[in-house]
Amino acid sequence: MSEGGVTIGVRMTRAGVIVAELLTENEQLRQQLDDLLEACEKAEQLASVAIDWDLTRVEIDGEMVSVYSLWREFQAAIAKARANG
Repeated sequence: MSEGGVTIGVRMTRAGVIVAELLTENEQLRQQLDDLLEACEKAEQLASVAIDWDLTRVEIDGEMVSVYSLWREFQAAIAKARANG
């Protein structure tokens, strides 16, 4: 019976290691998402300043893009991220 107990103990230890690894990975992903949200907030602020300065279009990757559209996209992304916690 101790042999079975050892097997169960080893499996439980492996499960504990896996859970710890998953938690660490989850924390890293959460930090990455927090960093992305912060970047979106800054970009939204930058778009807002561009609107205040009457910059209606900006060039991004060789294409003219509406600042208003960017601003709305950033606001929507931020709202969605905050709603999802």
